[in-house]
Amino acid sequence: ASLCPSGLFKADVNALGAFHAAVHGAAPGGGGCPVAVVLDYDLTMSNPHGLECHSILAKSPALPEAFREDCAHLQTVFKDPTHPEHMSTVGPADAPGRPHRYWILFNCFLVRHRVTAAMIENAVSAERAKFGPLLRPGLSDFFRLCTELDVPVVVLSAGFSQVIEAALAIEQVELPKSSRVLANTLVFNEDGHCVDVTPSDPPASRHGKLLRLTALHDLAERPCVVLVGDKPVDAAMASGYPRLPNGAEPVTLKFGFLNEDKPGDEELAEYREAFDILPRNGGSCGFASLAGLLQEVFRANG
Repeated sequence: ASLCPSGLFKADVNALGAFHAAVHGAAPGGGGCPVAVVLDYDLTMSNPHGLECHSILAKSPALPEAFREDCAHLQTVFKDPTHPEHMSTVGPADAPGRPHRYWILFNCFLVRHRVTAAMIENAVSAERAKFGPLLRPGLSDFFRLCTELDVPVVVLSAGFSQVIEAALAIEQVELPKSSRVLANTLVFNEDGHCVDVTPSDPPASRHGKLLRLTALHDLAERPCVVLVGDKPVDAAMASGYPRLPNGAEPVTLKFGFLNEDKPGDEELAEYREAFDILPRNGGSCGFASLAGLLQEVFRANG
């Protein structure tokens, strides 16, 4: 509880103990660091009181009005199962591509409306002016700690790499050199207009992004992974982590930010079920708590 000034909704002692033991057992005699960190971006790394990547672009006057109108219509159609266009847009429940449809269509709008890198940078800058800091407090210090401990960081996002990179640049936060950002990435032609978004089959949707994590085979040498997210689904990111050389799954420690100030009983139960560590007042909790946790793990291992 000392790691989180507001206290904890949950601290799974068994999960912490298993993680400590795995870190200690995987690196006897001062061997290479066995730990990796996988971070969600939207409302985890980013300001929990701001907008997610897609919303920043969909609502910003920096992007074409026709683009914003298409995005607003798409949102309406997806949210309303009675909308006459819902089925034709979302697709049948058993369609293989259904989990990716929103991302596929949104990405098509980026190409159709010839979005530029300057538009995206201006949209992110406007978000900063409106909501204040784009990133959760303590992120820069957390990244420095990961560098010191030789812990690779993977930012696994269903958002956009250009939005993430712009936010980091504006806030002057540097990712560790060993880090990677896995997200949807706009491809621009010589004139600076978006002509494609990669990956495309599937896009880096909530489900599709896991395939990109699986492709990072070097992570198989890191058998202990800290997963950090703001939604229960983020706790399942381990399902995309590469299998270890012996075929086993990694040992995980799942840290959650519950951003809702007054969560209901059902929501709180869902988060408690998903995460091992769950601070109270997650919306005002910074990365200092996670940095302290990581330091304790390595101190116990030292």
